[in-house]
Amino acid sequence: MLPRFFSETSISPPVVVLADEEAHHLIHVLRFAVGDSIALFDGQGGEFLGTIQQIGRREVRVQVGERQPVERENQVQVSIAVSLPKGDRQKTLVEKLTELGASELIPLLTARGVAQPTENACQRLQRHVIAASKQCGRNRLMHIGQPQGISELLADATSRFAEIWIAHPEYAAELADRPHDDSGPELKSKPEAMPEAMPGSFASSSEVAMATDLNQENVAAYRIQKNDDRELFQTSTVSSVASLLDRPPLTDKTLTEPALPRVTVVTGERGAATGFNCAVLVLIGPEGGFTDDEYFLAMSRGVKRLDLGPRILRVETAAIAALCRWAQS
Repeated sequence: MLPRFFSETSISPPVVVLADEEAHHLIHVLRFAVGDSIALFDGQGGEFLGTIQQIGRREVRVQVGERQPVERENQVQVSIAVSLPKGDRQKTLVEKLTELGASELIPLLTARGVAQPTENACQRLQRHVIAASKQCGRNRLMHIGQPQGISELLADATSRFAEIWIAHPEYAAELADRPHDDSGPELKSKPEAMPEAMPGSFASSSEVAMATDLNQENVAAYRIQKNDDRELFQTSTVSSVASLLDRPPLTDKTLTEPALPRVTVVTGERGAATGFNCAVLVLIGPEGGFTDDEYFLAMSRGVKRLDLGPRILRVETAAIAALCRWAQS
């Protein structure tokens, strides 16, 4: 693979000018010369072959060849809404999500978050996306979304995504399901008469049995199933994304097989994903996990719980593990 360079402007033959960091890297780090061949991309899909035509002090003119319709995107478009970790772990998070083909990273504002997604921080994340895309060969940039809280994010999420998941360990879900005295209002006990639940199922909006008032949010009670005298939320590992593709549901096995039909990606400015035929949103909490309020709010909006195993994972590890369920070449 030829060395890859990113153009801030849309590439169109016959010439493109590389400046700033890209020019510095080409001139002073790689020490390329006139006549050398490189690959160019602008984050909007496809790539171009280029030949260095002229090297100045701060910019490089490149003769642009024919566009190559090369795409290395996943078949299922996955957005990761994540409470950012501190320091260099943000770079690791962005690098791995880019390499694994996430379409979007949304900084998630949570009660226990440890890093504030400021404007400068988001710009730094975007630079990490470009560097990772150059390395891994992606020609569409992973979009860095606007920081949002859970309520704001889920307000219109159903219109964008076929599936919405929240990474939350089973033991935390069980604790959150029990009435307790926390810093927030006391949770009310669930009534004895609840609709029957099929194993591995979720309550639909029409099947909500009751609502409790939690921080002035109408948080729905869900169908539950008795299991060893404990009331546990039932989770499903079968993706209903299949309903959009007119094919049988995906299972854990089929998610690892390259048998999904390729979807059409609608792109906007800088190649950012604006709409998908098949899209998934996954919520990843901070180091301390989601609060009970945040978890109940998500569940009340029809979000499904994603269990990543019995071990406690760092934020970036959880995001990678979640994305791997859908990451396909």
